[in-house]
Amino acid sequence: AATAGDGTTALTGAITLIATNGTTATGLASNAQPADGDTLTVNGKTITFRSGSAPASSAVASGSGVSGNLVTDGNGNTTVYLGTAGTPAATVSDLLTAVDLASGVKTVSISAGAATIATSFNQTASSVGGGAVTLKSSTGADLSVTGKADLLKSLGLTTSVGGGNATVSVNRTTSAASLGATIADGSTLNVDGHVITFKNAPIPGSTGAPSVPSGYGASGNVLTDGAGNSTVYLQGGTINDVLKAIDLATGVQTATVNANGTATLATATGQTNSSINASGQLKLSTGVNADLSVTGTGNALNALGLAGNTGTATA
Repeated sequence: AATAGDGTTALTGAITLIATNGTTATGLASNAQPADGDTLTVNGKTITFRSGSAPASSAVASGSGVSGNLVTDGNGNTTVYLGTAGTPAATVSDLLTAVDLASGVKTVSISAGAATIATSFNQTASSVGGGAVTLKSSTGADLSVTGKADLLKSLGLTTSVGGGNATVSVNRTTSAASLGATIADGSTLNVDGHVITFKNAPIPGSTGAPSVPSGYGASGNVLTDGAGNSTVYLQGGTINDVLKAIDLATGVQTATVNANGTATLATATGQTNSSINASGQLKLSTGVNADLSVTGTGNALNALGLAGNTGTATA
């Protein structure tokens, strides 16, 4: 089990990241303590450690917000304020919150320089117990954490040691209720000239999520502009949401964006919504506006079984 700097006290969320020395029962061991300017990279986002106290809400950069010992930019990048050796501030729990903000497990609302942090709908926050940290990926993306090996080892996340970097990964779990290969955050589909983007986040307007932006409407886990372009939010998105977005792109379905941030969908006259056949294959409707053309980036085509025929077949 991971311990504090004294080598016997089990790691808890209250242990500070730095301490008066490296052998206390209240802080990490000396070789694990982050220094001013050290960083962790989490899913492409950056956690930066800084000495001293977090600024007041009136002193943070525009668009950022402060919560306790953390300052976040609202896009997953966070600065963790360590305090000083005489007055340590940031704790293991603070660090886990920063990781969860980067992974999308937690969301933040920023107002007048103050950050309100919440666990995203249907997500499980990372935690510490039994002398070890348990990292959680969001349901929308696998988790990758890269940083100084000694720090990650002190959290019980790796056996690697030293001042060089180590990487810890937590993959999303698949089940009978999910795709065999999950869609990667940032993947896209281009359907008849319209773009479907897959995003690791909760649908806007849901608990803990930002509000629906002006000019857009939400239906299920799809956010649409009413003109055929959509974002499918992976933390709750289903295959039916993907089919819905494809039909909006082809014109098989239309969307009316309402003033309250919702979208009302309707099947166009004479059209049949896309579906899944008895063999589990996508049955895409072409619409009447154009022949169906689907291209993609990332792994969306492969995950959805649209990358071409495989195996053997007879005709």
